[in-house]
Amino acid sequence: MSSEARTATGSLAGDLVVHLAMIGGGVAFMLWMSSLSDVERQVLVDRALNIVTFVLAQPGVFLSAKIAMKANTPMAQRVFWSAAVFVLLACAVPATLSYWIYSALQ
Repeated sequence: MSSEARTATGSLAGDLVVHLAMIGGGVAFMLWMSSLSDVERQVLVDRALNIVTFVLAQPGVFLSAKIAMKANTPMAQRVFWSAAVFVLLACAVPATLSYWIYSALQ
């Protein structure tokens, strides 16, 4: 084992503490998840996927706003492209990815 630090802790002992904390946290999370009923687990997954969908939608929202704010582009073109980007990147892509993830978890 090398004595070089591989994380931002700066020491081998700090790295070991970080790795043990990550392993312990993962084990504690899995034990907690396995103690939940099927209904509670499904509610947790649904809420997590809702958050993932909102996070995935943010780039599309910002990009459509950026397109809409371009003053040197004609108004009709701005409206069309900002609406198209919004529908595709803020609605369709996140919804599709969340649906695929939800289907994979079933």
